[in-house]
Amino acid sequence: MSLDRRSLLLTAAAGLVAARTATAAPKAGGAPGDAALNRYFDQVCDRFLENSPETATNLGLDTGRRAGLKARLSDASMTHVLEDRAWCRQGLTR
Repeated sequence: MSLDRRSLLLTAAAGLVAARTATAAPKAGGAPGDAALNRYFDQVCDRFLENSPETATNLGLDTGRRAGLKARLSDASMTHVLEDRAWCRQGLTR
């Protein structure tokens, strides 16, 4: 298995989703903006898993609402790569 930046990020994001799912809900009264930041990170992790269903399956996260990922493969087309780059640029801006 070769390890490139994308694979590393996808695996790390999926691990964060798994860790977040396994922990209790955040305590009320956190710092301002924590809830919004947590929602953003959840969206990022969900996007990574949607774009890399093999990673979701490998990590056992293809259950429940993500069960449909079991029947999918990653899109490796140049169109998807360009869309992914644009999405990353937008994320850095956010």
